[in-house]
Amino acid sequence: MAMSDVRECLGGLSRQRVHELIRKKNLQYEETSAGRIFLASEILQLKKEMEKHPRSKARQTKGR
Repeated sequence: MAMSDVRECLGGLSRQRVHELIRKKNLQYEETSAGRIFLASEILQLKKEMEKHPRSKARQTKGR
């Protein structure tokens, strides 16, 4: 997944928030000429974790 896909999947998070999550969760990515590419499985797992948190944007936009 590209950065824009990650942001959309996680409920429209800012780039800064995604970078923070990358550091905190040690998400794996590959640096390419087009930018960072993330493993979809890790992003989907992170989304599940975030949906459990009551203040999460991913939880708030789940019904969309």
